[in-house]
Amino acid sequence: MSKNIFFTFIFIGIFNISLPILPVVSEDIKVNSSIDSGKESNKENLENSKPSHGYNYLIGSGDILQLKFSDPQISNYNGEFKVLSDGWIFLPIIGNYFIENKTLEEARNDLISKYSKELIVPDLQLNLSYSRPLDISIIGEVQKPGLYQIKDILGNPPKLVDGLQLAGGITSKSNLEDVKLIRVFKEDGELIKKITSLNLTSLVEEGDQSHNIKLSHGDVLKINSTSQFSKTQYKLAKATLAPAKIGITVVGEVKQPGEKIVISGISLIEAIMIAGGPVDWQANRQNIQLIREDESGAINVSSYKYNIKKNNSIKNNPILKDGDIINVNAGNYAKFSRGMKTIISPFSDLITGITFYKLIND
Repeated sequence: MSKNIFFTFIFIGIFNISLPILPVVSEDIKVNSSIDSGKESNKENLENSKPSHGYNYLIGSGDILQLKFSDPQISNYNGEFKVLSDGWIFLPIIGNYFIENKTLEEARNDLISKYSKELIVPDLQLNLSYSRPLDISIIGEVQKPGLYQIKDILGNPPKLVDGLQLAGGITSKSNLEDVKLIRVFKEDGELIKKITSLNLTSLVEEGDQSHNIKLSHGDVLKINSTSQFSKTQYKLAKATLAPAKIGITVVGEVKQPGEKIVISGISLIEAIMIAGGPVDWQANRQNIQLIREDESGAINVSSYKYNIKKNNSIKNNPILKDGDIINVNAGNYAKFSRGMKTIISPFSDLITGITFYKLIND
């Protein structure tokens, strides 16, 4: 028995020594496989993957491709063709062709080979005329993690900062020194998933755009958490990585209630002032409710006081998020007067009816 245990430990030790050392910053993983390939990845090879017109662009359902033959005698075969939902495309002469997850260069070379069996001069150009909407995932320490779709990306491909702004911006726990970007590449005919770590502190503090790379289809952005984020860094980063505008709603005893599109970073009291301020004699300035949905979908209600004369801290005058609802409750006087009106209103109608009856019978 002891001999079996001894040989088991020897085998485990040899097995661990033979395993490859995983890279610290990034890793490549074959799609549908949990085995690390050991290749090295960095932000440069991610940057070379352009979401439009680039070699590494992976063709997919919804893309429209422009096919153009060099031989002017067969120019009638030129045109634009859409990739169908099943990944196939119907092209002149050769008919159906499966093109999904091929790069533009890979598809062009393959088509030249196929057309060479039918044409004397099979040379052709294959370009991306319209790119399908960009589907990305943003998870971790952002205001609104989830799946996002960006349209019309061909002329103005979105970048990493655009994605963060789309997700409502960062939180006070966001680790800007370790933003993970996960992307699928086509290399040597295989789909390879690359993971790289990006540092956005230089972008926030110095405006360095080297890590603000272009996003591509299927990208996953993961913003990790940290407890080392200073208030000064957060304020600066929030101004850079938050959306320019947010939507809020102000209801209750204000002069101009309704939905408002406001500048990102606005406070609770500023939003009430934009809504015209509290209605005199009706608003309860001691009970302003902030209604907010958290990341789990739960609704949280917090109460604050309205006081523009006092220098309010963030604790007493919070910065608003997209989707927040502010309810300015009615004061006691407004509640009393409305209650009396509700009670008296039926009698008022009755008195009016009796008075009218007397007038027509006099």
